Amino acid sequence: MDKINIYINSKNRDSNEKISNFTVRIPQNLLRLERGEHFSLNVNGFYCYNSWFNCIDGFNNEFQIIIKNIDNEIVETYYYKLNDGNPNVNDVKSNLNGLLLNKVLVTYDKQRNKFIFKRSLPVSTQNYTMYLNIINSEDFLGFYKSDRNINILLPYLQNVFSNNIVNILGDEAIIIKINGDCILAGNTVDNFGTETYEPSNIIFMKPIDVPSNGLLEYNNEDGGDSFHYKLANVEQITWFTLSVYNQDDELIPNFSDYILLLQFIRHKTEEGKVEVLLNTLVDYVKQIYLMISHFLFPAMT
Repeated sequence: MDKINIYINSKNRDSNEKISNFTVRIPQNLLRLERGEHFSLNVNGFYCYNSWFNCIDGFNNEFQIIIKNIDNEIVETYYYKLNDGNPNVNDVKSNLNGLLLNKVLVTYDKQRNKFIFKRSLPVSTQNYTMYLNIINSEDFLGFYKSDRNINILLPYLQNVFSNNIVNILGDEAIIIKINGDCILAGNTVDNFGTETYEPSNIIFMKPIDVPSNGLLEYNNEDGGDSFHYKLANVEQITWFTLSVYNQDDELIPNFSDYILLLQFIRHKTEEGKVEVLLNTLVDYVKQIYLMISHFLFPAMT
């Protein structure tokens, strides 16, 4: 077996590329296969500070208030964004009440860990019904992803509880996918982006199990069994892209720089092993033939 270690530091990517999606270019002939060989891939290390925001502008902080008249026609659509950063529950509640002043009063049920939305805007023929529309801020408002773009009725002076717990921590996990010359052999599937299980190009997954500014790390304590993959490549690998997603298969913007250690292992396939064995046998036969020749036809003096 021939092992090639590649240490990748996202800081040194091309200047026009994002941390969450950049290209790794491999030196010529470093990852080349001969006939009867294949690669396997190990993820042997990952190090990254949890320094990206939980609440990210344009990614998970947007929602709307929609007002309809008595004829069920949209009169006004108010578009809002929560402040980006790492807020606590009280920060989010204050942010919501500031944005929704004179329209909706937001309180927090600590025991249930849910927000309560109460419409305060009086009913009129023009302001007849009011709806909350989640664009992508379901975690911070206390809803499910399936609640996106569904009009949630807010009756006048009635409490409407969020139907899920409030999650101010944002994403739960990071997932690294590989594309390009590096082709997984198809023995891995996932259902992160669809309801059905399909062939996957995921090579690494890590729960976000440290607080803000803590170090996320993986050191391959199990010797390569967790993130070990057979590759389907038959020639050389010259480039591949690394992309960072969350648990909902969404590319994470403004991700922190990270270090990733990949180990490529060159193996002989069964065909290659047979070929090596046959070549060895041929070499032995040649040597035996020479020995017999010297015995049968000694050099003439």
